[in-house]
Amino acid sequence: MKLLKVVFLVVVSAILVACDGDNNNNNNGGTSDTGSSSSGSSSSGSSSSSGSSSSSGSSSSSGSSSSSGSSSSSSSGSSSSSGSSSSSSGSSSSSSGGPVDTPPELTAADRESVAPCPNQSILTDATELEALKAALRTGAVAFLDVPFSSSDPDNFKKKCGLEGFWDPANNTKEVTPANVGITSISISQLLTNGNAGICSAGALPTNSISGFPVAGTYRTEIKAASGPTTWHLRLRSAVSGSSAGNEFAAESISVPADIENTLEYKVDGVVTPHDDVFEAIVNALAASADAILLEVSKTAGGPVVFTISIELICVAKS
Repeated sequence: MKLLKVVFLVVVSAILVACDGDNNNNNNGGTSDTGSSSSGSSSSGSSSSSGSSSSSGSSSSSGSSSSSGSSSSSSSGSSSSSGSSSSSSGSSSSSSGGPVDTPPELTAADRESVAPCPNQSILTDATELEALKAALRTGAVAFLDVPFSSSDPDNFKKKCGLEGFWDPANNTKEVTPANVGITSISISQLLTNGNAGICSAGALPTNSISGFPVAGTYRTEIKAASGPTTWHLRLRSAVSGSSAGNEFAAESISVPADIENTLEYKVDGVVTPHDDVFEAIVNALAASADAILLEVSKTAGGPVVFTISIELICVAKS
């Protein structure tokens, strides 16, 4: 099964994000906190920034790292990648096409009894997968988030969905990036106007450090509304790489200039412009429900310093 190495969600965030929520350190810009499910009306035309891309240095993980089976997390936020992530060849492509024959294996850490899990039938149905892809592209997307708490030193780890801190019952807020599809959001936009850098090792509710997420396993939940249908997704990602957890400043990475123009992104092994990262990820999902791989290098042709493997593990619709 292919894995997605991503520079942040997401998430993935997916992941693909992972750090999409609100806090009082960064300007939420185009994001609004709805507190309820995003509406079925899509407004893809009102996209921000480059319109077709995204995912910031805040995502990550290597499809190349296999999980250890247990995640150790210290208060600093550094965590070892967990057994819930599968290892990846890193060289896989999304050319196989069609849905997966066998959905990703769920573990206790995935909270398989909590919606949208254990629903995985959509991952094996080509028609359903195509409808989900359309909703992600043009529907109203909302990230399920943990409310900000300045008194909780682990608040950012919970927001990021880091294993050992993630609890879907605490994702009570829905943060909407201007009610647009994922492909209308860019990585630099999330870093500049959102909170995509709060998964770094030194980030706390009391500071505004921004950087790459720490190595480990993350889970992220997204809702995408299109017409009368709302899709509820749970993503699992594994982050790794020499830059994982580091501040952008320590890596001599300028935001947004280097995020947009200097870093090199590869989606399933294919070099992808910053503005097209999210589009490429959605296209990969359309081609196969297998995990996708995003890798990040600090310069074109340079060594990969940050990777994230992201799997779509459960989907439900209502």
